[in-house]
Amino acid sequence: MKYFIIIVLAVCTIIVSCSKERTARDFPPLASDVVTELTSAQIAWLEQIAKQKRDSMNKVDSLIALGAVVDTNSLFHKKNKMIAIVEVNDHFFPNVLYYLDSATRKPIFDLAFPFSANMNIDPATNKAYVSYNPQHQEMLQKGIFRQVMQGGVPVGLSLLGNHDAAGWGNFTSEADAIDFAQKVAFEVRQKGFSAVLSDDEYSGTPAGTPLPNSYVMAMYQIKQLLPDIFLCYYVYGGGSGTYKGKQMGDVADALFGAFYPQYITPVYNAPNSKMYPSTSETDGGFGDVAGTVQRAKNDGYGGFMFYNVWGTSNSPSFYAPYLKALRGKTLYVPPGKLNGQQKDFINTRP
Repeated sequence: MKYFIIIVLAVCTIIVSCSKERTARDFPPLASDVVTELTSAQIAWLEQIAKQKRDSMNKVDSLIALGAVVDTNSLFHKKNKMIAIVEVNDHFFPNVLYYLDSATRKPIFDLAFPFSANMNIDPATNKAYVSYNPQHQEMLQKGIFRQVMQGGVPVGLSLLGNHDAAGWGNFTSEADAIDFAQKVAFEVRQKGFSAVLSDDEYSGTPAGTPLPNSYVMAMYQIKQLLPDIFLCYYVYGGGSGTYKGKQMGDVADALFGAFYPQYITPVYNAPNSKMYPSTSETDGGFGDVAGTVQRAKNDGYGGFMFYNVWGTSNSPSFYAPYLKALRGKTLYVPPGKLNGQQKDFINTRP
């Protein structure tokens, strides 16, 4: 009888999890490719999705508490994650598909961010919106992100300031933070991103005085509309504030070191499980990979973030020790698949 109950609970979990993808109405149409303002119908659609996701997740959490199986493939529950960031202006994003576990032939990266889309200011409204540079626009149009998703690596939306008055620390009111959160949620739902990464750089001076808790406020509002999305934060910039009694470590699901290499220590009330040391084949890796990884495991960290994953003939030797230390696995790279060229529009043009 005990095993029957567990099976029933597990089946219910699967059913509830699948229900996260259902919506009660069609996606509201876009007036243009650049979204600087949302209609009331689009906002209502986003709020409806957020409620469905939150209700579904609460049901799953309740079943797990009763003994159902935890989904260890979820970004929220998987241990020893390997998260990739790629400078897509001049590095080949699909390289993340070709670093494989030699036993399963599945990609080793659990999530990949194309770095980076931008926060820009609409001069007509003085509000922030999501902007894609020409390289991102071509990748979206030609299905590069979708190719990576279908290849088995979830893709996230990274957002960086862009030398104008839009910035994570530049929101002067709660209403403006909510407005931007709605636009971020719209992009995520429309394009199928699995995560959001914030990076507070290159922000200019806003027309008004930014709120001291602007960054946490904006991230909180994004999480409200995207409860199922893995929310990541580069520990850099003005993220030390509070909002509704929450610090950045309470709101974000993962916190990355902003320097390479960096064994980051917990900040902003974040538990160890949300911390990710950072490393980079192009900017600097840890000298003692095995020792550093073991330290992170002992500390209960969530995994490692790899900045600017590349695809040269030497690249596999950088990632193999991390894979071995984190998961006890060996790396396999299909011959001829990696693209180590570094040039503008490498992802979209011959």
